[in-house]
Amino acid sequence: MRHPFDIALRSNQKNNIQMTSFGTRLKKERMRLGLSQKQLAELAGIQTNAQGHYERDNRSPTVRYLHAIESHGVDITYVLSGKLVAHGITEDEHSAILCRRALPERGRKLIDEMLSMLTTQA
Repeated sequence: MRHPFDIALRSNQKNNIQMTSFGTRLKKERMRLGLSQKQLAELAGIQTNAQGHYERDNRSPTVRYLHAIESHGVDITYVLSGKLVAHGITEDEHSAILCRRALPERGRKLIDEMLSMLTTQA
């Protein structure tokens, strides 16, 4: 029997609805928390390769897994629906934040200066 997440993902793909996949959002949340696949897998009580399968949309996780990762700070609403309700920001804003965090200190300072200049000119 197919998992409901699989059916929803396939339905959205078939209807050409543009949205990131469950696995992509899961990976973004893991990265937001600064965790490796191995670290999140350990927190959730699963094998590292299973975490990789979830992030590549090869397998669907169990409710027990989702509950476990939520208790460690993963925004389950975002992972399941793509809505960043808990953060009050859009997915594009979330992506921009992740990109900024990945920059070295100098890059973050340059981005902050540029944003400051743009907002004072507006």
